[in-house]
Amino acid sequence: MRTSQIVQRIKRICSKCSSLLLLFQRAPLIQALLPETGVLSTSAVMNTLPAAITTVAGLGFFDAVAGATTVAQVAPSSGSLTVPVTAGVQLSGLFQIVGSSGRTPQSWNITSGTLPSGITLTSRAQRTTPLTGTTTQTGNFPITIKAWEFSNFTGRSATGSFTIAVTQPPAAAITTHPVSTTINSGGTVTLTVVAAGTAPFTYQWYQGPLTSTTTPVGTNSASFTSPALFANTSYWVKVTNAANTTGANSTLATITVNQPAAITSSPSNVTINAGETTQLSVSATGTAPLTYQWYQGNSPNTSSPLSGTNSATFTTPALVSSTNYWVKVTNSANVAGVNSSTAAVTVQPLLSTWKNSIFNPTQLANSAISGDSADPDADGISNINEYLFGSAPLVAQASLLTTSTPSAGQLQISFTARAATGAGYHGRTRRYAIETTADPSASWALLAGFENIVATGQRVNAAVPTSSTKRFYRVKTWLTPWVCLSHSSRKRSFSCRSAEGFG
Repeated sequence: MRTSQIVQRIKRICSKCSSLLLLFQRAPLIQALLPETGVLSTSAVMNTLPAAITTVAGLGFFDAVAGATTVAQVAPSSGSLTVPVTAGVQLSGLFQIVGSSGRTPQSWNITSGTLPSGITLTSRAQRTTPLTGTTTQTGNFPITIKAWEFSNFTGRSATGSFTIAVTQPPAAAITTHPVSTTINSGGTVTLTVVAAGTAPFTYQWYQGPLTSTTTPVGTNSASFTSPALFANTSYWVKVTNAANTTGANSTLATITVNQPAAITSSPSNVTINAGETTQLSVSATGTAPLTYQWYQGNSPNTSSPLSGTNSATFTTPALVSSTNYWVKVTNSANVAGVNSSTAAVTVQPLLSTWKNSIFNPTQLANSAISGDSADPDADGISNINEYLFGSAPLVAQASLLTTSTPSAGQLQISFTARAATGAGYHGRTRRYAIETTADPSASWALLAGFENIVATGQRVNAAVPTSSTKRFYRVKTWLTPWVCLSHSSRKRSFSCRSAEGFG
């Protein structure tokens, strides 16, 4: 054959291949696809062919235009006489005529054997035909597939004998279960399960205990995101597939929800006597541990935090003036904290505190007995002076001063310097002085050496000279720091009250 005739024949073959040059070899069965290069010379074709066959030999595709006529499996198991199928899983099989004279079959059918239910062979006018479908039957199914020259299953034919081996898919099983976790109130959580077996899997999530009556939630997915949770909640999942329609149940995943700190009872207002302490308390709920921070002042002013107060109770220091307190409670679910209301600790004035320790409620309600100027024991000393002197207002007392018989030109003046102790005297010191004058209506002068006596309960003795000239002496007492003797007074100082004098 002349070279020009060979080239023309190659061109005719290529035009039928839709710009692809098909090269075939009988054994092994190979389909080699080469881009058309335009006008190919004889030497070009001869040089390309060995390389193309070598390159494609391992691809497992089958076709032929010459040689023995047969049908071969392309997928799912290229070149094998066994067609592996998994029950419940879609089969995508493909068969191809090989070794023919190059004509395209016009029809395909099964001439012997029976296909498993759900599997069908498609007849079409192509060199390949699909075997597809899903079956639940298991076992081996021998079949013969035939490709026909004409569309009505007539003419020349090529056959291939195969066994469709349908096996049961691995049952769905859970290899990684959803994990219990802890979140803050109002948060969400994403749970995940990992399943083994043959896909596809179906997932059904449930809320509640591991029973068949729990509430189904979520979508058909290996993960599930909860809604916002405000209480402890449990979830689990059932995984099924074609080989396990009953399903495999996961373990229960418990979502522990931290409850935010909340105050159910704020510290209460209280009234105390001056110099006393009091204990304030708060009641709070929420997931432990709760943290408490007490403050002095009005809620929510945090400018005066009190150290060492991480407790639901707080004991104030001894107070002499009214003071306010409040507390903030926090936990991991409420790091911003919740504020209590303000607790007012009202401190009674010192004089009122003293009266409260002396008089009963009935007497306190009667100003003729407990009033500042009242003298319930009729000893000539008013209640306010009894407080100042440290004497008992309900027990009449003799003179605070005592004197001795003059001797050797001297007179001994004595009194007990009573310490400022007990209710109503917190933080106060009682002081004494001895004063003298020749005329009680005139001014009084301090006696040298007895101008500022700090009372500790000691006996004070003063020796004064006797003379023909009459002199008068008296004891003056006061409290320091200066205090308001009148419950209603706003003064911060007062005139010192003097004890009885004598001449």
